[in-house]
Amino acid sequence: MFKRLMSPLLIAAMLCIPFASPEKAVAQDRPTLIGNPMDKIVISGGVDVVGLNGLDVVAIVPDRMLMDHITDPLVRTDRAGKLQPSLALTWKNTDKLTWELTLRRGVKFHNGEPFDARSVKFFYDTMNDPKFQSPTKSNHNWVARVDIVDDYTVRVITKDPYPVAPGKFTLAHMVPPEYIKQNGFDGYRKRPVGTGPYRLTEYVRDDHLTLEAYPGWWAGTPKIKTIVYRPIKEASARVSALLAGEIDLAFDVPPELMQLVERSKNAKIKRTLSVRTFFLFLNTINPAYPTAKREVREAINYAIDRESLNKNILSSTGAPAAWLNPNTFGIHPDLKPVPYDPQRAKKLLADAGYPDGVDLVFDAFQGRYSKDKELAEAIAGQLTKVGIRTKVIVHEWGVFTKRMWSHQSNPIALLAWVDNVGDPDIQNYRILQTGGTWSQNADPKLDEIIKAVASEMNPDKRRALIMKQQEYMRQSFPIAYLLQTGIITAVSPKLDGWEPVPNDAHRFYQFSSGN
Repeated sequence: MFKRLMSPLLIAAMLCIPFASPEKAVAQDRPTLIGNPMDKIVISGGVDVVGLNGLDVVAIVPDRMLMDHITDPLVRTDRAGKLQPSLALTWKNTDKLTWELTLRRGVKFHNGEPFDARSVKFFYDTMNDPKFQSPTKSNHNWVARVDIVDDYTVRVITKDPYPVAPGKFTLAHMVPPEYIKQNGFDGYRKRPVGTGPYRLTEYVRDDHLTLEAYPGWWAGTPKIKTIVYRPIKEASARVSALLAGEIDLAFDVPPELMQLVERSKNAKIKRTLSVRTFFLFLNTINPAYPTAKREVREAINYAIDRESLNKNILSSTGAPAAWLNPNTFGIHPDLKPVPYDPQRAKKLLADAGYPDGVDLVFDAFQGRYSKDKELAEAIAGQLTKVGIRTKVIVHEWGVFTKRMWSHQSNPIALLAWVDNVGDPDIQNYRILQTGGTWSQNADPKLDEIIKAVASEMNPDKRRALIMKQQEYMRQSFPIAYLLQTGIITAVSPKLDGWEPVPNDAHRFYQFSSGN
């Protein structure tokens, strides 16, 4: 059975209220290192890394997953999505704009540089420097400043009341100030140094990346000595490599290959329902695009048969999506996936001024997620049937991300978004808000709602605002939600006791053989 997640927002809300008597975070102090020592594992996904450092890391797999092994965030989540200490031991509100963090003592970066309050201040000062360029800045621009209380206490001052700050601390991977001052940002990006359980020892683009266990990690030496990540674009090739004993874990196994793996004597399928949702960007930034018209965006939504996509492309391993995943805080109880209605789609298209149909270009990619290219092609086929004649352009993943981050997508673009904080804020400021890192949207009214959602500290009032947002989006259709995805992986006997995590935050330093 698929596992349900606890919402970290509920925990965050408990930390916010009451302000006069704030609660400290109480959780497991250190991650548990289990199992017997193991020399090496080789894991493989469909794409290479695009931002493997604490300043630029954006995606979850493989970038953030690997970055979690190289350097630590201030706060982390456990398998259930519950917030846990990492480099910050406790966090609390002292007023509506202030979060006070107590930092872990005795932590050092791999170069011997100590981690302390100055590291936290340097990180947020860097992210808020207008001259500093990074695709992940929008993860951190809610911070106005950081005040140092002492070497191991900081106060993070927010621009506005920000109830999901604890969840956003999970995205703050600490970087070494002195190392960066000596080597520059480019030097750090080429050879990232962190506080984590592994050191990056080798990276050959599009071939492999090697991590070696760091014996000085504050939580103890990891049981697995070496982790190698190999990007293998073709899913069938990844599965073949697993069955041949060349790798120990293959991410994003196509549903049609599950039986092949299960029949094998030296591999096993591991799966769970993800907190990731496929959706379509419908570009409203470019006024010349047909998708700038609401009727066209609505027509696209009704032209898509989500049940068919789940059955025929994902082999029923996912679920039609109405919004983010069903555990996201504030999800409207009456919100259902947009139904398949091709006749309504054709009428909306005519109402938009395209009675004879319209030609659109669709940005897609291959190998980032299981069945991503196939899903894009199937959607294009469904759209074409109602008169939205759609041409798919498949980009290399790095090229695709650059197009998105520069807000230069074609009218339609595919992406899948993971809700790893249990809150809509994770999508609002990055894929919906005007100017967000990934956003292809420009809607002042939606921006106003998003701003209100982001700053409301009362959980009940905030839930009402989130429902208002969903109701507005079901009228304006800035994007098209498609499918909640399944995580399908295959492992060798080395990783028989390993289980995938719904939010893709797979931590191999917490596992080895002998469980």
